[in-house]
Amino acid sequence: MFQFSSEMLQKSMSMDDYKSLTKSLVDEKSTTGDNKSDFMVEYTALNWKRMQRIEKTVNIIPEVQQVFKDLNQKMTWLVLTEPWCGDAAHSVPVLFKLSELSSNISFKLMLRDENLEIMDHFLTNGGRAIPKLLILNEANEVIKTWGPRPQKIQNLVLELKAKGVEKNDMLEQIQLAYHHDKYLSIQEEFLQIMSPLR
Repeated sequence: MFQFSSEMLQKSMSMDDYKSLTKSLVDEKSTTGDNKSDFMVEYTALNWKRMQRIEKTVNIIPEVQQVFKDLNQKMTWLVLTEPWCGDAAHSVPVLFKLSELSSNISFKLMLRDENLEIMDHFLTNGGRAIPKLLILNEANEVIKTWGPRPQKIQNLVLELKAKGVEKNDMLEQIQLAYHHDKYLSIQEEFLQIMSPLR
């Protein structure tokens, strides 16, 4: 079981800090990481708008709200992410909204590329896919993980890759899938994840 030290957790930031960082990168026409191509910079700007919209409009269904309100153990939700990541732009605001439903959840974020020694413990099919949520207990041990996307969307990604769909077309189809799903798949998954932790 992977356990975080207090030094590791000091590298994390709050949602407010993450939003401030993203906004300042957009204002500077920049992004995180080594790849500061026009594509990555544009994606960061698009993701900033997307995150703001989702945070304002996502509706958490009553069954999910209840599970989080019943949560009686303290935990930390730590999300490995990057502002240029499209999947993160969709999921991070929803994860944050879920965490806000319980005073027992402390929500933190960490940049993947500055913390690869942590990321490499939580690969998806051998890749550094983000966002990756790590749920830590009070001893800072990772007791559950989630990510990089809801299974329904992940299945679509695997299907599109198997068909050899071009990257830009794939990204467009993924965005549409998130839009049509209305963030219900992620909520349903968290019903399953959180129910045993109450």
